[in-house]
Amino acid sequence: MKIKGEAALVTGASAGLGREVAKALAARGARVVMVARGKDALDAAVTDVRASTGNLDVHGLAFDIGEKEATPRLAGAAAALV
Repeated sequence: MKIKGEAALVTGASAGLGREVAKALAARGARVVMVARGKDALDAAVTDVRASTGNLDVHGLAFDIGEKEATPRLAGAAAALV
């Protein structure tokens, strides 16, 4: 599967599996938007993924996707980044 240059949105991306998925996609050249509720932890995760993969096209958005109203705002913000 071709990943390089493709856009990817990863939820739960500040820790655990979400962070590792974001890192794997970034390492393969994807344009990655990492999403999590906590801004501080998310910012640290974005910094880590950029540093460990050399991919600067990794971005973070702090949203709670459990809130119905957040979904359209998240989609628009993510599209603007990648």
